[in-house]
Amino acid sequence: MQKDIIIRRYRHNSSVWVAQGYLIEKCGVDGTYLRVCARPYFNKNGKTWRWQKIERLFYYDYERLPKKHQNRLGSKVDLIALGSIQMPKDEVYKIAEEKMKQAYEHYSDEERKAREWYLQQGYSNVSELTESYIWAKLITDYTNKDLRNWVFFGLDSIADVYEVSVQLLSKRDLKPLRVGSANALRNRLRGWDLAPKEKQYKWFVHKNLGNTVRSLLSDDQKCMITYLRGLGQNWSDAAIVRKIQQYSELKSWKVPAERTIEGYMNSKVIQQMTETGRYGIKGRYRRYTNGTVKLASPLFAGDCWQMDGTRVNMYSHTIIDEKTGKKKKKHLYIVAVLDVYSGAWLGWSYGYAENHMMYINALFMAFKNTGYLPYELVYDRFPGREASKWQHVEQGLDRLGIRREITSFATGKAQIERAFATFQSVFMSQSAWYYGEGVQSRRHSAHRSLEYSKKALSTTKQIGWDFNKACDETDMVLEAYNTTPLKNYSKRAITQSPTLLHEESEKLNVIRSETHHIQLVLSDKKIIQIGAAGNIDTTIAGVDIRYRIADEAKCLAVSKAHKKVRLCYDYNDLSHAHLFSVHNNDYLGVADGVLDIQRYGKDAELGKLKAERARVARFNAAVASEKELIDEEAKKIIGDEQAILIAPLLTKQSQREAEDSMVCEGLKEALENLPEHSEEELVKENNEEKPFGGLWSI
Repeated sequence: MQKDIIIRRYRHNSSVWVAQGYLIEKCGVDGTYLRVCARPYFNKNGKTWRWQKIERLFYYDYERLPKKHQNRLGSKVDLIALGSIQMPKDEVYKIAEEKMKQAYEHYSDEERKAREWYLQQGYSNVSELTESYIWAKLITDYTNKDLRNWVFFGLDSIADVYEVSVQLLSKRDLKPLRVGSANALRNRLRGWDLAPKEKQYKWFVHKNLGNTVRSLLSDDQKCMITYLRGLGQNWSDAAIVRKIQQYSELKSWKVPAERTIEGYMNSKVIQQMTETGRYGIKGRYRRYTNGTVKLASPLFAGDCWQMDGTRVNMYSHTIIDEKTGKKKKKHLYIVAVLDVYSGAWLGWSYGYAENHMMYINALFMAFKNTGYLPYELVYDRFPGREASKWQHVEQGLDRLGIRREITSFATGKAQIERAFATFQSVFMSQSAWYYGEGVQSRRHSAHRSLEYSKKALSTTKQIGWDFNKACDETDMVLEAYNTTPLKNYSKRAITQSPTLLHEESEKLNVIRSETHHIQLVLSDKKIIQIGAAGNIDTTIAGVDIRYRIADEAKCLAVSKAHKKVRLCYDYNDLSHAHLFSVHNNDYLGVADGVLDIQRYGKDAELGKLKAERARVARFNAAVASEKELIDEEAKKIIGDEQAILIAPLLTKQSQREAEDSMVCEGLKEALENLPEHSEEELVKENNEEKPFGGLWSI
């Protein structure tokens, strides 16, 4: 590296030499003065202006400079300290690289001659060959030991020139000079500068360029190889080689070698054209046609949930088949809901086989744990998706405005697939009852040893390993997954756990709704008739349960307005249920579970019995009171004649009162319609018509 200060150290002292450029910069000395006056007349052994040429640059002894220049440069101690400071090597290489690019421009004449020669030879990559030749010329010129030209780049040695050249050529990406280290570049150019001019030009031309010896396959043979490789039979390389060789013999073609056929068959172009037909559209071994699209992660929790099921890789347990009565070994199966943003498990459900009820229960658990539903829900075409219950759930999700995506590919829900892998390999592997990964896994740590598995299976029989214990163990593993910080098992420097990430994140796009609305979509439901005194009796999972609205006024109103209601309940919490109208699903309220009252023994609940009887009496009294009001209104609306017509529907007292009222009204009306006569005329008329007038007179 070129230095402004050079220190010569001796046994008892040291001398300081100042570069001419540094002297001109600091002291304002004219370069012409140094060239014309100082150096010619003051010898390097003189008492003033002592100088020497170091690496083609002029340096002056500090102690032999005039005092005024020494004062401007500072003390000798300061200069020694300044000379000890070295520039970082990266900065030196960066400066040298820029200087090499500038030096490249001085080879324009050589570049023109090389380009003309390559054009005359008819090479296709003329620009690449020409540039490689010029860089080789520049590097060899500046690594000449006699000229020591590397100092013009500010470098200390030839090795530094090769290091800078490797960095520069890696950016140029020249195939003839594509090397990985300084030693490789040195070997690539060894003897190049001593070769004749024409050989220097050919130095960078590929040795097999224009050689047709390897082109032993005709176009027809290439066509046959491509056709056979792209067939769905997916023959081996050896089988295709035999077929091509046999076909070539039948056609009297030149039989190609096995290596030639395999080289063409396994080239990138042929693999890219044939892998879809060979492996299929969904083939796992596709490399070139199975492109990927990089997607960004969600910005907030609740933006997307993914649902999927997998087998819990724990040891099996024995159950009794209800149909055959025989023992069977079963493995636990889980359906889980994952929040894509945080990676937290929000809900899950257990069973022995994937079905729609497991998906409904897992989704309902996720809602109860979070209090919302996601903006988007992703799941696959699981068994039971055509069931009427799941169809009802999908319709309810659509009404709530939730976007649904059904995918048939694992890449459509890649996050939950990756989460299942982490769940098993990191957390479930710590469980004593974990037997390993799937049968297709080829990892060295994929499975437990045979001896360990035998011992673990023996232990499961001793402890009574069953469905409930398998569920409890899986719950513990899921809880460990949700509460462990990501940095403990991942390279990401995230100190929060998935649960904490979910809690701290904003939830701007989620769907929030009342619990009863969500329960109408996700929970179990049945249509039940309302019984006496507002009681709703039903049987759930073989257990008789009675529900009733706690508010007596509301209970009476619902009983009057609805003969039947839709009862929505949660298997995990049967203490209450939600009521909806049958026809339009209007929300009617919450019905609480009512326990049976104990009448006998020491624990007899006589107080509750008395209170219940009083409630029933109030309920019936309210019904009767309302009936009386209706009857009074009916009496006002219905006349006496109509009352006689509906006499069978009236009580005897009401019937007698109606008849008397009708007779009185009739007599009154008849008297009002009689003509007016004098008293003498009435007496005379009565005596003439009634011989016994005295008897019939009024």
